Amino acid sequence: MAKRKKRFEIKSVQHTERIEEYRERLENCVDLFTGKPLEGEDLEGWKVAMYHREQYENSPAVRRRVRVNI
Repeated sequence: MAKRKKRFEIKSVQHTERIEEYRERLENCVDLFTGKPLEGEDLEGWKVAMYHREQYENSPAVRRRVRVNI
């Protein structure tokens, strides 16, 4: 008897595509839901988040972990 695909497997592809779209929007400084460029307080928050992300990615602990995992 053939196995049927579970519903969540079908949804997970759509879910993964949606997450990828949100990731791209975040990196491009646009609103996650509307796709419009960020302005004002939202733009300032984005700049702070990107600064913290850069600081984290360049931290010695992260660099050490990446080196060990490669």
